This record gives sequence, C-alpha cells and structure tokens, in this order.
Amino acid sequence: MENTLFISNETFKVDWSIHAEWLEWILRTVVPAMRKSPDTQWVRLAKLMDLDEDDGPTYALQTGLATKADYDRFAAVELPLLMQEAYARWEGRFVEFRTLMALLDDGL
Repeated sequence: MENTLFISNETFKVDWSIHAEWLEWILRTVVPAMRKSPDTQWVRLAKLMDLDEDDGPTYALQTGLATKADYDRFAAVELPLLMQEAYARWEGRFVEFRTLMALLDDGL
C-alpha cells in the first residue's frame, strides 16, 4: 500500500431482500475483477458497524490507485461496467455512492 495515493470508496446500503445474493456477487464477481485491473493496487470490502440495519447492511468497497489518472480511467470505464449488472438485477434495492480520498499518511 506504500505507493497508493488515492482510494476509491464505493459505499453500498443493501436491502435485506437481496443481501445474501448481492454479497455473494460482490465477493465472487466484483472484487476479483477489480483485483485484475491494471489500475488497482489493492481492493478491500468492509462492512460498516454500529449502524441502524433495519433497512439493510452497509458496505464499503475500497480500491487503492497510484495516480489520479488511474482513478479517472477506473471510475469512467471499469466501475460502470461492473455496476451495470447490479443495476440490472437489483435497481431500487440498494443505494450506492462514491467518494475519492487522497492518502496522506498510511501509518506504516
């Protein structure tokens, strides 16, 4: 992670009615595809804790990228292709938003 300057963070709030299927899809399809991308250095999926889960759980899918150009390409080309399937299968049953973070200190 020492070379990573940018972190793309996709946050998902997933309805309980699709949770098991969505989680399997994200772990078996999206994460491996993102790891194969030449733009990404690492990919992590985390479940947010201590939140109200009445409507479903919340996840953060984080991707490390070395440059802003890598992020721009990844966000414009690769992420939309991966998310097409999610919207085709579950539109209206999950909410997604993206944030871009610049890594200032990795603490290592």
